[in-house]
Amino acid sequence: MRNYTAVVEKCSQTGLYVGYVPGFAGAHSQGETLDELKENLHEVLQMLLEDGEPALEGEFVGTQWSFSGHFQGQANNPGKSSQTKRDSGTFFRDRQQNCLPKSCFGRWRIFLLKRFGAKIGKGCSIAPSCRIWAPWNMDLSDCVCLAAGVDFYCVSPIRIEKHVTVSQRAFLCSASHDISSLARPLIHSPIIIEEHAWICAEAFVGAGVTVGEGAVVGARAVVMRDVEPWAVVAGNPAKFVKTRVINETSA
Repeated sequence: MRNYTAVVEKCSQTGLYVGYVPGFAGAHSQGETLDELKENLHEVLQMLLEDGEPALEGEFVGTQWSFSGHFQGQANNPGKSSQTKRDSGTFFRDRQQNCLPKSCFGRWRIFLLKRFGAKIGKGCSIAPSCRIWAPWNMDLSDCVCLAAGVDFYCVSPIRIEKHVTVSQRAFLCSASHDISSLARPLIHSPIIIEEHAWICAEAFVGAGVTVGEGAVVGARAVVMRDVEPWAVVAGNPAKFVKTRVINETSA
């Protein structure tokens, strides 16, 4: 078997690691087996990660074999599960741009998000600069686009249904603070964006909001209440502007 380079990043605080082996897909098609690669990679990971038996899962992303897993028991400690999840989210956000191969960034990032518990349908596009707080609270249906600079603050789950676009620097914020208490405790509630809706550039959608099917939230609008299906809203606070009328059905 030929020699390969493996790129690995680990987080000792959470017991998580991610990595990839560039250029393996071509050799794989020429007869070198994935089992051989995994066997050799497992031995390398044991030496590199030092602490515990590494669990290895992976899949092909373009011409690379990408993998992730756990290498120590700390991440499975029930008493630290909340902190571990927060640390995992920080690890993911800090590493997602630094260790990702640019040649197939989109598919690699979706691979990573799924490894951290995200549900992502077919044909989705997630920009490199999109920030995702907790991938395990992300639920995207098919053909969803998250554009550059989107802040996906999913303290509570955020579900986005088919054929939705969230434009540049929009903020989906599923959490806030209770201002009726001087301690300002964290409060949170899910966000749902239904099919064919469009969240325009720099709009803000708050916790507990449902944006109805086909609705349009105008640029820089602030939405703190549900938006009716096929409504166009704009402003701060967002107000009804008109009903969206579709002149063709090819979408």
